[in-house]
Amino acid sequence: MVTAPQVRVLRPGEAAAAAALASETGVPFGDAASWSTDAHTHVLAAERDGALLGVALGRVVADEGEVLVVAVAESARRGGVGRALTSTLLRTLREAGAGRVVLEVRASNRAAIAMYAAAGMVEVGRRPRYYADGEDALLLAVAPPSTPPSTPPST
Repeated sequence: MVTAPQVRVLRPGEAAAAAALASETGVPFGDAASWSTDAHTHVLAAERDGALLGVALGRVVADEGEVLVVAVAESARRGGVGRALTSTLLRTLREAGAGRVVLEVRASNRAAIAMYAAAGMVEVGRRPRYYADGEDALLLAVAPPSTPPSTPPST
């Protein structure tokens, strides 16, 4: 039985490894060291048995969260790593003040779209020719958790 990945904040010394993992998966991650020092940005790592399996990057601007990166090592795909990173990142962004959370995903990335849908995200738009190769991006969002309607006081 495969144990669930542990999701935690990326440690400062892991920035280069996180960037390398993201690059290997074709996801631009940029300078992870600078991301990790920005108060509005949240960088998470997923590991199992001490091995880095995935990274996620998100930020909160005003009251909106944005998922910038979810990258999972090829060898760890379809093992719950992406799902664990996504759910933890969404919760982290909400705790940091985000209402709505958005992200862009390649229109052809059916596995990622299904994973995001399972996390409650829905398609709210399309960005034509968003990627350098001309592929469209789907804009996905998850709304703030709804609060149950209050019961009117009885008269």
